[in-house]
Parts: sequence; C-alpha cells; structure tokens
Amino acid sequence: MQRKLVAERKVILKHGEVNEFQLELIKRGWERLGSYPSSFSVTLVKEFYANAKVTTSAAPTFLSYVRGKRVPFDADTINNFLGTQLANDVECQFSVLDEEGVAPGELIQALCLAGGGFHRGTIQRGSLHPLAHFWSAFVHANISPCFHVSDLTEGRATILYTILTGRVMDVGQIITNEIHRCANAAGKAALGHPSLITHLCSLAGVDISVPPLEKAMQDLDFSYF
Repeated sequence: MQRKLVAERKVILKHGEVNEFQLELIKRGWERLGSYPSSFSVTLVKEFYANAKVTTSAAPTFLSYVRGKRVPFDADTINNFLGTQLANDVECQFSVLDEEGVAPGELIQALCLAGGGFHRGTIQRGSLHPLAHFWSAFVHANISPCFHVSDLTEGRATILYTILTGRVMDVGQIITNEIHRCANAAGKAALGHPSLITHLCSLAGVDISVPPLEKAMQDLDFSYF
C-alpha cells in the first residue's frame, strides 16, 4: 500500500490563547482528542487499512486485523478511548445536518469573513474568520483528515458549522466513518488517524513498536490563529 498518511496534530495552547477554542474543547469533552496524538507505526497503520472490513449486516461491525489481532474501530471503541461518549438521551445533530444539508448562506455566515463564500463548491481557507480557520486545521488533522487544506469541502464546512453553532456531534462515529471511507477509497487517497489507529492496536494487544515510527504532525499552536 503506497498511500501516504495524514498524521494528527497535538493542540498546544497556553492559558487564554484562542480561548473560545479551548472552552469549546472542554465543553464537548474533547480534551483528549487534542492531546493524544503521538508517534505511530507506519507498517501497522497500513496493515490496519489493508484489512479493515465492515460487515453488511443491519448492525455493521467495524473491524480490522493487525498481526493476527482483532482491532475494532467502531464508534463506541473510539469514543471510549477519547472519552467522548454522548449520553444515551442525546442525539447527534451533525448527522441530521449532514443528511439534509445546510443552506450555503448559513455556512458562510457562521464560518466566513465579510465578503467570503463558496468558490467552485468549496470555501477557501483565506475566507474563514480566525476561529473557523483554527478549527479547520484541527478538523483537517484530527477528525476528517485531508492533505488539501487550502479549502473546505461542504462536508467539512458542515462539521465546522456544527461545532461553531454549538450543536451536538458524535465525534467517534464521524471518525469511524472517516476510517471506513479511507480504507475503501480508490487511487492515492490519503490514510488518516494513524496515531489513533496505533493506540487502538495497542489496546488490542498488538506490539506497536514495529518500525518505522513517525511522529504526529507539527503541533497546532497559537501561530495558526
């Protein structure tokens, strides 16, 4: 498998820096989502993606095999690792928005500077207001990985819209879906979440010291704001 990996980013902010971002992470219980990224095994991550399967039953099972060990990547497993489980009576509002769509005008109002908007179906990074710009860097690395970060697709714009308008999001389910999408993408599509996958392998009893080991991407700090 020759596809490249998109590594996650660790959030490194001092007290008071990008305060709205930090408060939202805490409010959502996403602190670990911004702090867990560490080194990962390229070999194991590629083996995980090569073996990732989803059953076609009414209740699909998200599962891979690495070094003969079963490595689940379902939403419950990921949410348990990240500490991002939703309460039983709380529904994911993002899934509704993603299915029904958000009016372009609403996306632009929530994400863009004055005069910004969609250009050929995407929002250019330079059109985002500072807080949306910071969140986009986080989303592109830790939630919905992508090499091309100069613009924002409608799907990722909807993720940002959900966050910035305070709506509920099942981040574990989104990451599960992203891993499934990456595993089944054709061509040279990038493979995301390598640090998370390495952690999942470790939880499954896999020796994660298999070289080559690579570090997470450059920290996400105040310079991105």
